[in-house]
Amino acid sequence: MLSQPIRILLLEDSASDAELVQRELLNLSPPPAVTHVDNGMAFEKALHSEPDLILSDFNIPGFSGVEAITLAKAALPNTPFIFVSGTIGEEMAVDLVIRGATDYVLKDRLKKLIPAVQRAMEQSEEVRKNQLLQKQLREAEERYSSLYNLSLDGIYLHDFDGRFLDANETALQMLGYQADELRHLTIRDLAGDAEQIALMDLSIGEIMKGGRQTEIREFRLRRKDGSDIWVEAAGSIVLSAGRPVAVQGIVRDITDRKLRDMEIRKLFLSVENSRDLIMITDKNGRIEYVNHAACVLTGYSKFELIGQTPAIMKSGMHD
Repeated sequence: MLSQPIRILLLEDSASDAELVQRELLNLSPPPAVTHVDNGMAFEKALHSEPDLILSDFNIPGFSGVEAITLAKAALPNTPFIFVSGTIGEEMAVDLVIRGATDYVLKDRLKKLIPAVQRAMEQSEEVRKNQLLQKQLREAEERYSSLYNLSLDGIYLHDFDGRFLDANETALQMLGYQADELRHLTIRDLAGDAEQIALMDLSIGEIMKGGRQTEIREFRLRRKDGSDIWVEAAGSIVLSAGRPVAVQGIVRDITDRKLRDMEIRKLFLSVENSRDLIMITDKNGRIEYVNHAACVLTGYSKFELIGQTPAIMKSGMHD
């Protein structure tokens, strides 16, 4: 049973045969809307209405079945085309199928017409769904390709042994390698030391077990020129037909931030370990920070000094 009425274009020069075909088509559920034409010119014009199905006699005065299917396939390549004719030889039937005919039914066996129409419409729907799916896949691939190639983050793929399969331009620039060079390396070849390798193995283990890293991690990688680069990285499983096939990683260069943090840390340690008393106050003159020397020299703990004014230090050494 069809989900909705279909529009059928019927090419038949014999009025009586056309009536028999249309009467048989009334057995379709729901009944179709049939447009009947009896010559090639009218047939070509009727193709502009984009019918859902075409039925055609093979022998039309001044026109032929081969011409009919040639015109139809040029205008409507995905529309099912069924020949309904008095005689079609086996060789001609094969030729018509090659030219795009969906099926053929002999006029003295019209009881086979409804099953042929139903099969043709089912096949047409499958083709339509497959074409829609292919279109959606192409669009998804184009979107992913744009994100992959234009991303400001590095994106790479490696197999379950860590061997690189692919990387986008950002990742290649980060690491200083050409694509063909990177494919000869594993993710562990980029590790700065054994600690980084252990961290990579931990992440890959999480991905293999749960499909993704449990958290974003920082890694120190070794570039082609021998310099180090710090990155934040997250990885996940890549599936194909529901099966794991690779690991995808996304990395962001945090080298500048990491170096600033290290400089700040060095400065903090220098201030904290200075033998001179150092303190920082807010705009209201209350102490926000004191170093260790301030506690040693005044006898107050940091807890006691934070929130006070520097006047507390003039009150004398705290016992």
